[in-house]
Amino acid sequence: MKTQQIEKLECNSLEELPEALIKARIFRGLTQGQLAELLNVKEQQVQRDEANEYANSSFTKLLKVQRALNIEIREEVI
Repeated sequence: MKTQQIEKLECNSLEELPEALIKARIFRGLTQGQLAELLNVKEQQVQRDEANEYANSSFTKLLKVQRALNIEIREEVI
């Protein structure tokens, strides 16, 4: 079976960013443990962050996750 390639995830607001980061990790084929290694944190931290949908995460942490996943985020401010 072929793996489906997804070119982009669309978010209509920054509120949807945590869910998009979780989906991006999955689409990249990374486990929570592998993402933790890239972030230099324990796997349990990634598990907590994702379970809470990054609710208590700083903007800096979100940027680190975005960079670790090697994804581009574009936001249109209106």
